[in-house]
Amino acid sequence: MNLYIINYIKMPIYYTLIANKIDNVICEYTDKEGNFQQISRMLLAKAVDKDSNQALLYSNHKFHTINDKGITYLCLSDNMDDKTIISFLKDVQLNLNRQYDHDYILAAP
Repeated sequence: MNLYIINYIKMPIYYTLIANKIDNVICEYTDKEGNFQQISRMLLAKAVDKDSNQALLYSNHKFHTINDKGITYLCLSDNMDDKTIISFLKDVQLNLNRQYDHDYILAAP
């Protein structure tokens, strides 16, 4: 698992979040300055309507999302390979699901 994290550190991923509702972000992280939080809240409404993987364009950035059974995993990157970013989000999803039950994540405040 650490090997994947080391490889992802080299990629320009600026912002990542996990949400269980349109307006309920349960976890987010960035070490950059910007308006990522505000933009991500607008995009969440588009991302959580169905189970899917999406790439949403905003300015020159891509917000990639995975929505799975009511839980949304989203990250912001520059124009990067979609498969690589989705792989990153799937790793985030896998790590979260190893630590917490799906119903627990859905009910998180």
